[in-house]
Amino acid sequence: MAFFLGLVSVFCSVMVYVDTKREFWSMWKTLGRFVGSSLVGAFAVLSFSELVSVGTVSAWLSVGMLVSILFKAVVEASLILPAREDAWSFSKKSGMIQLYSLRKTLSIRWAAFAVAAVAAMFATLVPALGALILPAVILGELLERCIFFQAVVTLKMPGELSRIQAH
Repeated sequence: MAFFLGLVSVFCSVMVYVDTKREFWSMWKTLGRFVGSSLVGAFAVLSFSELVSVGTVSAWLSVGMLVSILFKAVVEASLILPAREDAWSFSKKSGMIQLYSLRKTLSIRWAAFAVAAVAAMFATLVPALGALILPAVILGELLERCIFFQAVVTLKMPGELSRIQAH
């Protein structure tokens, strides 16, 4: 029952953003991010819990962590790739905001992804590395939230043009 309520809660949260009708917060883009965050967060907490209680991280948790990071990375990369398109679109503008205005935030976010992935890969061999998974995921997800809110194209909002024209 708790799992079902959790899924409903995530879906309701997604719909809050989808209802704004902004391209960057469309259904599949937002759902992918929220589901990815839920998976990455769940595996990070489970890995940390197992490390604290048993002293190691099991192979199935490491694999789950890696698969969830890969899923989340694909979703997030798909939001950056439109920046390379020739034709102008809201997706292109959001991608460009991430690559230029939010370059530092995006770089640290992807570095946190990498730390969590490497720690998950080797946590079964070197349990101490498992302690890096949760902090890296927390840092990365907090930065992802900053990107989520700052890279959206805000129509008819003051300050948008001045932020983009600087680049």
